Amino acid sequence: MQHLPFNRRATLSKRAHAALLLAATMLMGGAPLAAQDNLGYPVIPGFGGIVAVPSAAERPDSKLRYRVLFNVTKAASSPDRVNPSLEKAARFVNLLGADKVHPAAGDIAVIIHGPATPL
Repeated sequence: MQHLPFNRRATLSKRAHAALLLAATMLMGGAPLAAQDNLGYPVIPGFGGIVAVPSAAERPDSKLRYRVLFNVTKAASSPDRVNPSLEKAARFVNLLGADKVHPAAGDIAVIIHGPATPL
């Protein structure tokens, strides 16, 4: 049986994938957060509120580089409302910021197109 050499890049890729999966799971649960009064906004004030969970088993890793693209294709329910996809992007940034992870400029991008651009 031949042993394969340790592949650090593959290991980091798996860790990054796990962290993004965790973040996506937390982002999808955003509706119940709206009803809570104890929301925190560590990076983006007033948007993308998060609830601190000090005992969470999975946390963002400051050694990883998080490069994420949010694709916004639907408009908000009314022109005076924040687009829910932008709220999710803000929540992701706040989740990272709560653990002192600060992505570099351009590492988090939001593309807005189609019906999301009602002009």
